[in-house]
Amino acid sequence: MFFSPSPAEVILTSYNMAVSCAGSGLIRPLVVHATPHVPELQGVVEHTLGSQMIDLEIKLPLLQILNSNVELMLSDNNNALLLEGQIFSD
Repeated sequence: MFFSPSPAEVILTSYNMAVSCAGSGLIRPLVVHATPHVPELQGVVEHTLGSQMIDLEIKLPLLQILNSNVELMLSDNNNALLLEGQIFSD
């Protein structure tokens, strides 16, 4: 994973950091010297996430379009949730 801007860049150039953190003036020289040796300050972070499961129930609305009822069906694949509709007349 790569962060842009890098944490070092945020620490060195952020006006908000300078205003909100009184000690930022003390750590800036350390950041300048440590950045070439600390990959995390360069924005390179090695992190892996394990598999995650989410179980939820979504109530789908009842739709009526031009006097026809629409039955909605929700499914999923590895990348997205899919919403399909089937139109039937009464």
